[in-house]
Amino acid sequence: MQVVSGLVRVAIVGGAGVFGRRLALLLADDRSFDVVIAGRSIAKAEALARTIGAEATVLDRETATASELDRLNVDVVVDASGPFDTLGPDPYRLAEAALQAGAHYLDIADGRDFVCGIDRLDLAARAANRFALSGASTTPALSSAVCDALVRDWTRVDSIEVGVTPGNRAPRGLAVVRSILSYAGKPVRVFLGGQWGTAPGWGLTTRRDLAPDLARRWLSLCDTPDLELFPERYRVTDRVVFRGGLELPVLHLGLLAASQAVRLRIMPSLSLFSEMARDLADVLIGFGTDRGGMIVEVKGLDTLGAPAARTWTLVAEGGDGPNIPVLAAYACLKKLDTIAPGARPCMGEVSLAAFESLFKRFRIRTEMR
Repeated sequence: MQVVSGLVRVAIVGGAGVFGRRLALLLADDRSFDVVIAGRSIAKAEALARTIGAEATVLDRETATASELDRLNVDVVVDASGPFDTLGPDPYRLAEAALQAGAHYLDIADGRDFVCGIDRLDLAARAANRFALSGASTTPALSSAVCDALVRDWTRVDSIEVGVTPGNRAPRGLAVVRSILSYAGKPVRVFLGGQWGTAPGWGLTTRRDLAPDLARRWLSLCDTPDLELFPERYRVTDRVVFRGGLELPVLHLGLLAASQAVRLRIMPSLSLFSEMARDLADVLIGFGTDRGGMIVEVKGLDTLGAPAARTWTLVAEGGDGPNIPVLAAYACLKKLDTIAPGARPCMGEVSLAAFESLFKRFRIRTEMR
């Protein structure tokens, strides 16, 4: 590993974006890292770099090369840019370039195919004695850490249901909006009733109370890595469902209504409306709250073989929710030397206890019952 002045040198691609900026601030405050803000806009990168004492450079994840990264002399490359929802002709170009440059690779992807396909780089990562972890974010890093804790002493897991709902005042990037619209109304592969089948994206809609002060939130099916990874990881017998929600019913139910056009094959996808949807959400950003949350519910058999159910909930207030997607990446960067080489989805790398310790820095509270 290359080290500059005793600091771990990290390049954050998309470092001036919604989530990259939050990771950059965490690393700058830590003082154990030398941070490089990388992105397609040098103006945005330099503006943030000046405020946190970092470097700035132009780097496009779609065209990045090993020589570019080698010149930056970084130990780790973090991709916080996206989008990760579609697989182009060379989806892992940045990860491959990082490994070829002798650097570790992390991303905060939540695209199902992207995260689940990272293991194609496993041989290259092991040969370089580096790791490439995908999904160092809310899903599957945090969601799997919660499930690991909830079912650690169980003899059987029957069902896992996860729900995530941000506050309406949380910032939303175009990549996130595009990701949701890419699968809304389309068949999503999901494990239901003990077998694989499909359900419509943004379907399976329900309304849940996550906490007394986070009540009656709408939730609908999201196409996340958990749907693919959890049935095998936990040997689930019945179902794995991951739902997301928009706080304002007009947005959540409006998307549900629009998705019917895709379900009925009137149009192939809602992705073309990504910018319009983002702009509409921005117009309504003054409504609702800055309070978001997450819920994980598991059912199965406990150590003695008796029916059991456990629930974990998280509530983030004061606009601190958007910090959650980068905490797994931050935790991994803090323990570089303990992460085994190889390429894989980011599960089992950060414990729930480690997450809980990081939550204390923010207005984030959790409960397990």
